[in-house]
Amino acid sequence: WRVPLLAVLIGVLLDFAHADGGFGLIGAGLPCTGTQSFVAALKKLGYRSSHGLDTFLNQTMRDTWSAYAHGGGPFEPALKTILDVGMNATNDVPFAFAWKDLAERYP
Repeated sequence: WRVPLLAVLIGVLLDFAHADGGFGLIGAGLPCTGTQSFVAALKKLGYRSSHGLDTFLNQTMRDTWSAYAHGGGPFEPALKTILDVGMNATNDVPFAFAWKDLAERYP
């Protein structure tokens, strides 16, 4: 059996799923590095992943994440915007900038 490295990596990362409705995966992929393909793969595995495009299509997300990522705003309101829409994985910017805060919140 030859298993692609990405499949192994995803399998390892999915072991960090939280029963409290938190995050199963914290992705810190940068734009144009396969993030859309990664979102598609996570969807097939049952995860609802956010992607950078989500922030552009949702005014509340856009304003809240912009304040957090660029203005030093608070993390919790930004996190709430993605939890409120049922996301349990992150990917792409601006979410990649929150990897430390997400890792602290969901160790």
